[in-house]
Amino acid sequence: MEIDPGLGGTDIVRKRQASQKDVWLSVERLDYGLGIILHLEGDGIAVLEGYAVGLEDTSKIDFERARFAVTNEPGPLATNDS
Repeated sequence: MEIDPGLGGTDIVRKRQASQKDVWLSVERLDYGLGIILHLEGDGIAVLEGYAVGLEDTSKIDFERARFAVTNEPGPLATNDS
């Protein structure tokens, strides 16, 4: 998967030192969400890796269409119903 950092992509590089913290994604259909590891190389993104935080099966999730949100801790995706 290729990642386009968008217009503010160079901001990612500037924030490299400040962003050495845990990053989590809450994803629909996951109770615990995903942990994210972003590998930077030069002025861009080299690799984006994700891992399941809990013992959840992610094989049936279409990540190109799934709803998600960046969060401060692992957990389910907040919806209008919750």
